[in-house]
Amino acid sequence: MHAAVAAQEIYAGRCHPGERPFAVVKQAFGARSFLLRGLKHVRQEWRWLASSFNLDRLMSLMRSRAGPKVTNST
Repeated sequence: MHAAVAAQEIYAGRCHPGERPFAVVKQAFGARSFLLRGLKHVRQEWRWLASSFNLDRLMSLMRSRAGPKVTNST
């Protein structure tokens, strides 16, 4: 049982905010390697992937806040 607790602590340490974009790009977008060669082309491909992630995140935030705002005015 102690090994499981130690493993959970190690795993919790990996939950860094900077890892989410890379995980989404790899898993959801299927971009596990660059399709183009050459630094100039790889940079451009990464810009497209980063823009895709940002748009996906923006749309997700917009969907979660969709609908009329309810306020209590008493």
